[in-house]
Amino acid sequence: MRSRLTALALVASAAAQAFPSIGQSQLLRVERHDVSAPLWLLRPVEAAPPRLEREPLRVPLPQWPVLARDSVLQERPPSLLLMPQPGLSFEGIGEDFVGAQGTAFKIIGDPPDPQGDVGPSHYLQIVNASIAAFSKQGTLLFGPVPTRTVFAGFGGPCEASDEGDGIVLYDRTADRWLVTQLAIADRSSGPFLECIAVSRGLDPTGSYARYSYSYPFFNDYPKLGIWSDA
Repeated sequence: MRSRLTALALVASAAAQAFPSIGQSQLLRVERHDVSAPLWLLRPVEAAPPRLEREPLRVPLPQWPVLARDSVLQERPPSLLLMPQPGLSFEGIGEDFVGAQGTAFKIIGDPPDPQGDVGPSHYLQIVNASIAAFSKQGTLLFGPVPTRTVFAGFGGPCEASDEGDGIVLYDRTADRWLVTQLAIADRSSGPFLECIAVSRGLDPTGSYARYSYSYPFFNDYPKLGIWSDA
């Protein structure tokens, strides 16, 4: 075990020398920010037309070093007997859906990347290019609408594009919702934006503080976490 840890340490040390930013905190200045009107006052934007391309997109990516395989990587799925049974089950956003505004809505995105979180009274779901809010009893309260509706009036690529890879988190400490997705101004040269919206209160259909951050490389499916003070 000690020799394995030594080998991993040597690999990590070599990677850190070749790529000094690995493992270090980086401060990004916000490019744009504002506070939105309540979501229920924002007019849903039109869904983006279907994309015809099926080949992988060519986007610039950093050349990360190949690290040693993680020794604790899970090899097989766990037993289904370990999964807790749901207390309530209801239908979320599907490929074809009629929104709360009565308009037919079709999801564009393959794979759909479904994701969501639950608060005291709501479930907020996001899939590629669309978002919806439900009560905990399964009643549709808002949406589904294209995710960029959250950034209506914000300006820039966050308002203009739905690149997906959306994340929804509920902060139980601050009673706030966090919604984020990608926005790409130009697929070959960027900028590559992360669009972040943080609710101003407990209601996920209320107003949001909105931010955009720019990356020099394609920020493919970023992950976020919530801590006690950040």
